[in-house]
Amino acid sequence: MSSEHLLPLYVQCNPLLDIIVDVDDGFLKQYHLEKDCAYIYGPQYRTLFETVLARDALSVAPGGSGLKTARVAQWAWTNVLQRTGHVMYVGCVGKDKHGDRIRATAEAEGVTMQLEVSDDKCSGLCAVCRNGDARTLIAQPSSASFLSDDFVSSSAVQAGLRLATIVYTTAYASVSRVQQTLRLITSSRSRTLPDGTKQLVAMGLSNKHVLEDFGEDLVDVLGKIDIIIGNQEEVKDLAMMLQWVPSEMPDLELTKTIATEMMYDHHAVRRVIMTRGAAPIIYATSDGETGEVPVVAIRTGSRKLVATGAGDAFAGAFLAAFAAKHGDMAFCCRLGAQAAALVINHGITTLPTDEVGLAKLHAWCREEDAC
Repeated sequence: MSSEHLLPLYVQCNPLLDIIVDVDDGFLKQYHLEKDCAYIYGPQYRTLFETVLARDALSVAPGGSGLKTARVAQWAWTNVLQRTGHVMYVGCVGKDKHGDRIRATAEAEGVTMQLEVSDDKCSGLCAVCRNGDARTLIAQPSSASFLSDDFVSSSAVQAGLRLATIVYTTAYASVSRVQQTLRLITSSRSRTLPDGTKQLVAMGLSNKHVLEDFGEDLVDVLGKIDIIIGNQEEVKDLAMMLQWVPSEMPDLELTKTIATEMMYDHHAVRRVIMTRGAAPIIYATSDGETGEVPVVAIRTGSRKLVATGAGDAFAGAFLAAFAAKHGDMAFCCRLGAQAAALVINHGITTLPTDEVGLAKLHAWCREEDAC
């Protein structure tokens, strides 16, 4: 089988349906929520979801970090890099309209959706509460947290997994199923792809509370991750979890230290990428390569609501580029930055797919000798 038959990316994560609503300060105070924070569902948020579901939402779209990454990776792979093939996404939803919507939207965008359907748990939801330019996320994972080993072992899932250039998950998704993630990585480590290359495993660090609260549970997982992607705050939290003092190191030194000194099974070259908002992206590898890549300017006045998913967009485009142009870190970061800027400016549901909208990206891509 030729390399043309490889999948660019296999994503295993928690699918959610994002429900975006406007709220006031009183609403946040009622549920003891802070602006620009993320929370996991508990009984105290039951009436919050009842209220959110009863409102007219600003938008409703498939969410969960991994699914956003998969959707943008598919967009970049097909529309920017102009390659054939499909990203595979694996997760669990309920037997309800929310699960149907998650599947239908992602499949319409070209993602191969392998979804386990729970008979007794509803599809996961995420309330995205906008307050001015701030947003607060409350995730109700429900069925999303119950992806079974039997489904992951099914022939349809394994057929895709065997051909994936990169396997991707998130720290948050791994917390509730550490052993499942370790089995996923172990099987990946023993696999040689049809083109003779090694399959790599990548992870998004998720929000800071995951590493603060559950970092110790992920130590064994992190030691087997080939590509680590996180924002400045997340990477610094990872450093603190490792009992380093990030405030004593510049960002580039910190990223290099994680790439070269954090526990690793040396399956390949480890790569660590730190995004920093409007500041240049930083990357480092375990073989000593480092670099900075400028970000793409965003439209003045872009709402922070739209920025929700920018980090996932960066990860998706970065990984698609890595699968297509293996090892060129600067190019991968540049394409990730392009995707993040598009999401901030226009939203994840309106990424360009027409010739006019893609013209500049295609011209840039040809200059990079990637199309």
